[in-house]
Amino acid sequence: MNEKKILLLAILALSALSFLLYARTLKAPFIFDDFSCVVQNPDVKQLSNLKTRLFYPLKAGLHEDRNDPSRPLAFLTFTLNYALGGKDPFGFHLFNLTLHLLNSILVFLLLKKLLRDSCGETGDFLALAASLFFAAHPAGAEVAAYIAHRTEGLVLLFYLLSILLFTRGGGKVRYALSLLSFALALASKEIAATLPLMLLAVEYLHPGLGFRGRGGRWQFYHAPYWTLLAVYLVLRGLTIGFGTGRLDTALKWTHYSYFLTQIHVVSQYLKMVVLPTGACVDHFIAPVRSALDHRVWSALLYLSAVPVFLGIVKKKEPALFRPALFVVLWILIALAPTSSILPIDDPMADRRLYLPGAGYSLLLALAYLMVVKLLAAGATLNRRCSYAALLLLVHAGLAGAVTWARSAKFSDPAALWTEAIAVYPGNYRAYNNLGKIYADGGDGVRAEELFKKTLQLNPEYYLAHKNLGDIYYYRRDFDKAISAYRSALAASPQYWEPYNNLGAIYVQLGRAKDAGAAFQKALELNPGSAEAANNLGVICLHLKQFDRAAQFFRQAAKADPYYGLPLKNLGDLHFSLKDYNSALEEFEAYSRLTPGDASVQEKIAAIKKLREQGRTR
Repeated sequence: MNEKKILLLAILALSALSFLLYARTLKAPFIFDDFSCVVQNPDVKQLSNLKTRLFYPLKAGLHEDRNDPSRPLAFLTFTLNYALGGKDPFGFHLFNLTLHLLNSILVFLLLKKLLRDSCGETGDFLALAASLFFAAHPAGAEVAAYIAHRTEGLVLLFYLLSILLFTRGGGKVRYALSLLSFALALASKEIAATLPLMLLAVEYLHPGLGFRGRGGRWQFYHAPYWTLLAVYLVLRGLTIGFGTGRLDTALKWTHYSYFLTQIHVVSQYLKMVVLPTGACVDHFIAPVRSALDHRVWSALLYLSAVPVFLGIVKKKEPALFRPALFVVLWILIALAPTSSILPIDDPMADRRLYLPGAGYSLLLALAYLMVVKLLAAGATLNRRCSYAALLLLVHAGLAGAVTWARSAKFSDPAALWTEAIAVYPGNYRAYNNLGKIYADGGDGVRAEELFKKTLQLNPEYYLAHKNLGDIYYYRRDFDKAISAYRSALAASPQYWEPYNNLGAIYVQLGRAKDAGAAFQKALELNPGSAEAANNLGVICLHLKQFDRAAQFFRQAAKADPYYGLPLKNLGDLHFSLKDYNSALEEFEAYSRLTPGDASVQEKIAAIKKLREQGRTR
């Protein structure tokens, strides 16, 4: 089959499979981090923010409800999605699914190149089977169905484009586009920093794809990638700081314990690839403290299958040794940023198998080739590739069945957290998040049970204390709510929301000064909180501190231009001071955001009547 026909077949097959597995997620709601990245993020709601809210220095720390300047390309796509469809999640999901499809096609093109030298044209069908396995594997669900994790899809897209443009030459334009793709990958997610190392692996293990086989100084072609990486690291440091991570992460992990834990985690990743089960929205991995821990030794025993496999390939099928070694290096290099000695918040996540996906897909293809060789030693290479492709297609079908069942859960967030509890019964975060879903749905009794279960598993988990406080607040059981919020602050003194909620309680109890102090503390901890600034303005208004009240209302309106309440409060302030023209301006701005407020419409009508009578100023 010629090049164009195999490419067309690959595009059709991968498109059909991707949409079959994930089409129903197109109607799925926003979930979890989607709210902070999109729904509650004022930075993505206006195209003019692209000038100021993609690249900007963090002065007071990174808050979850703002753009992350270390990943500007992802937030650019969120902004464009919002401009086209507002808060309708369909367009966001369609973008993610399209990303997954494009990546599956690029995986096919890369694997096709890698197999051509050792398997000839017959390797094309094996590459297609491997790319179908990649498209069908449950590890891709967090990219295809979870809007906030499109960073993984974007980084793989430009990562693969950069490598494919680098290989086989093609002139200065292709080379420049490869560098540009690397820059875009870096703008998508930090793990793109591994690409220069991956290009060296291409150069040494597949010299026909790199520059070594073309004469001259091949190192010259690699230097710009390392230079670009150095520039990126400096700019990243200047933008978000040169720190190594969050304090709570550092307290939980040492470099040594994190490294030992990652030995176990990498073995779990390998198991997830071979047996596509165990996918989970929140893997709850307890730290490994000692090298004598059984998880370390069992993991090393399991991982030893990889060097054994490489040894068999080198002895039995030398022509496949370079591709096999390359894909093993691909997996290790792709996992290195998160599975090394540098601790990060979550030691294991399904989405971290996405970048290594091309590697493990080809590794399985080569493994099936070796199985066929051992079972049918006399078969021709063509037939062995066909048999191996058939076995891999069966494996892809099994993976696809798991993915099909799991994709439905992204339309039901409670199902995802129930699944997490089933996989990790000790996962207190999963109990808390499931409780939050019930609380938001109005089932306070079930939510309270789950928050208390969370605190049984981890009495210091501040979010569960805060969420319990919210349950009691809405029941108007203020004594219990105050106690719960104070427990949350004892566990996490830098958490701003309990202060804000305490202020709201004090308002209802008539303790204006206590409320003002609580709102002030909330605003100090999170200067970007429009809600805290507005609440503080209300207290100042109550204390007849009109100038301060106006100042905080303006601060709130600036912090979130889509939060209308500060505008209404400003209008009321001006109205009470008989500055009717200013009041009208604020009320009309508020009405553009909240057109159905009858009380404001009445005031607008009253002001306009006063204006007709010449009684406004």
